[in-house]
Amino acid sequence: MAGTDAKGMPTFANTDAANFAVDLTKVSDAASDRLDPSVDMVMDLPSSGNWEGRELWVSGVAQKYTWTNTGWVNTAGIRGTFVAPTMNTSAPAWTWGAGSSLTRRLDEIRLDALFSRAAGITALVVICTLPVGARPSQPVGFNGVLVSGGSTGFFSGVVNTDGTVVTQAVSNTTSTAARVNISFRTDVSW
Repeated sequence: MAGTDAKGMPTFANTDAANFAVDLTKVSDAASDRLDPSVDMVMDLPSSGNWEGRELWVSGVAQKYTWTNTGWVNTAGIRGTFVAPTMNTSAPAWTWGAGSSLTRRLDEIRLDALFSRAAGITALVVICTLPVGARPSQPVGFNGVLVSGGSTGFFSGVVNTDGTVVTQAVSNTTSTAARVNISFRTDVSW
């Protein structure tokens, strides 16, 4: 140590080695893992120490993988258009209409979809489940339009944090198709 300053605080001469309580190399490596996490091969993805939404780049296949609490999922399409959500296939099953899309740009998710089924749309029914990476961090309510069947009308719904898209209330139960156009933010990193 070189001495003290005017307030009595210790000072170091330029030749003195800094004495830190932690290994800064480890701190730097940990920060690097968080900022640009990657592994060489899919088999190198860790099986422990994970959390839902954790993402790692697999350089050997040049694709992003996301941990879902049950395993790693290839989420290579997460920056553009997603595959269609998982539709509720309980009778009467829901379908994902032509021209429907589910996209992500940065942390914004946009769902522009035509959902339909063989029977009238009723309240409190799961339409579909959005994939990991396209789910809100808190429930998001929305309004949609009933566009076919006995008569047109409106309905309200919610996108839950588990990705389920659920009808809440409907103006009539004879319509068989619904148009949804919503956007929301997600805090799941990518």
